[in-house]
Amino acid sequence: MTESTLDRREVLARLFPEPERYWMVAGLAGSARDVAALTGEADHAITLGGAMGAAVSMGLGMALSAPDDQVAVITGDGELLMNIGALATV
Repeated sequence: MTESTLDRREVLARLFPEPERYWMVAGLAGSARDVAALTGEADHAITLGGAMGAAVSMGLGMALSAPDDQVAVITGDGELLMNIGALATV
């Protein structure tokens, strides 16, 4: 059996071949670095360096305030667990 792993940067590049079409909200650490690499730290990429657990809530607020725009939230499992109740609101 062959062991395989996902490279988040490769996955993001495939999911978002035109990242400039999205407002991108990234959580902490790895997800923030991956989004910064994908977008070249463009103005449409918001990375939350110290707001653990806020990415989903912030992304929802952005989507509600700009319904004609596309918003993508990139977050990790631990950060999502910090604010799991946000998923019920979404």
